[in-house]
Amino acid sequence: MPIAAKILQGWNIALLYAGTNFLYTIKHLTSLNPIMPTQPPTSTHEYHTRHAFWAGFITAIGMSAIAVIIVSIGIVAVNKEHAANNINSNEQEVATNAPVNVEPIDAVDLNNIRYSTSSGDLTFIEYLDLESSFSKKYYEEIKNLEARYDGRIRFVVKHFPLNVHPTSKQDAIAAECAGNQDKFLEYIDGFFAQTPPANGFTETTLLSVANTLSLDAQAFSTCLENEETLFEVAQDALEATASGATGTPHSILVDKNGKILTRFKGVVSTAQLQQTFDETLQK
Repeated sequence: MPIAAKILQGWNIALLYAGTNFLYTIKHLTSLNPIMPTQPPTSTHEYHTRHAFWAGFITAIGMSAIAVIIVSIGIVAVNKEHAANNINSNEQEVATNAPVNVEPIDAVDLNNIRYSTSSGDLTFIEYLDLESSFSKKYYEEIKNLEARYDGRIRFVVKHFPLNVHPTSKQDAIAAECAGNQDKFLEYIDGFFAQTPPANGFTETTLLSVANTLSLDAQAFSTCLENEETLFEVAQDALEATASGATGTPHSILVDKNGKILTRFKGVVSTAQLQQTFDETLQK
């Protein structure tokens, strides 16, 4: 049973029990005059009636206090659980894309991973917009962590192009086309090394990066117009949105079955990433 449901169940039982005792108290309150008598009880019935009154009164207060404690503990537990699964940063370029009606997911299909480095039972997936300065900063930060976790964590890069960058979708397609020639991550490295043109990245820029990697220019240009490549980029973006992305960079840490363990929004510090990775690996 989810923790919230358990809290609600406990709360309802406590209130019902406390309420019953309180009503019992009120019932006997009306039969006592005064509540705190100065004279001793005149009969066994009066003695037991007064005893029942105070027993009910104390029980009602006690159960109410217990109910408050249960709810307080539950709220703390829920907040801790929420904090453990979501790590946010203000260093993020927020998406202005029109809302997409997708069902939230708590797991991803690891069979849809096309490019990765390192290996391990855990998988870290980062979703990038190649024209986002925050994405560039995060990408470089993650690269510096890969060797540290080699054999324990697999690192994956996927796309989440934002509408604030009109040509970012084409940039993502270009990276996929380079991937068709086994140069996906090399292309991203080369692309991030470029100085962003004042009028945005053009196909000439994309071809220039491809030339530095000695890619087959004809195959690369043909791929840029391939709808199947666009579909792969779109699938990445849908997965990012379904996993909670609201901007770039966005990243998730998943287990060997694809279950999402932690969501990271924005440029999370190296220290925070290492702490999360280490704690998860120790479980």
